[in-house]
Amino acid sequence: MARGSIRHIRRAKLGSGKGPAARSGRDPWPPRAIAAGDPEHQVALPGGGRPSQCDVFALVRNDAGTLAVAIKAKVREPFGPLPSDWLTEASPGKTTRLAAICALLGRDNPPGHLRYQLFHRTAAAVIEAQRFGTTGAAMVVQCFAADAQWLADFAAFCNWLGVASPLIGNSAEHVLPDGRTLRLGWAHSPLPVDPGAALT
Repeated sequence: MARGSIRHIRRAKLGSGKGPAARSGRDPWPPRAIAAGDPEHQVALPGGGRPSQCDVFALVRNDAGTLAVAIKAKVREPFGPLPSDWLTEASPGKTTRLAAICALLGRDNPPGHLRYQLFHRTAAAVIEAQRFGTTGAAMVVQCFAADAQWLADFAAFCNWLGVASPLIGNSAEHVLPDGRTLRLGWAHSPLPVDPGAALT
């Protein structure tokens, strides 16, 4: 995660109990309690290699049950490489990883224009939902840039999963192969920038 995102996510105090979309106008799933929260939470992925690191991971209780929530902080940095670039001269582990992520999400043959970071961060939420036995999973992008840059990439990922991209501050739902509901959300939280702090 870029340093600018780290700075902003700390200022937003995501672990304060206000929920990941507290500044976005409408919380898509109002939490009744945050059971646990962990910044820079690492999740091992199939195929070995580096884990997926959630900027914030939380177990959130609401009226529908408990959600395993992976939050991706975003300022102006893109959502990582395209899968086609990431798989260039790929090791067997990379091929195994992408296939396993697609299986978790109930989709295959990802188009080349999607961003790989959205795949593994969403998979991290699903893997932790299975590990903790929660009723659902959620991946939320917490955007601190005023212009919501890279929203189109998020929308394209949602469309690949077969759901319409949610309005900012709301969520879309996708039923996973294991029967859990995956929620996808974009929380727009523009914050003042410290003088001299570069946005990345």
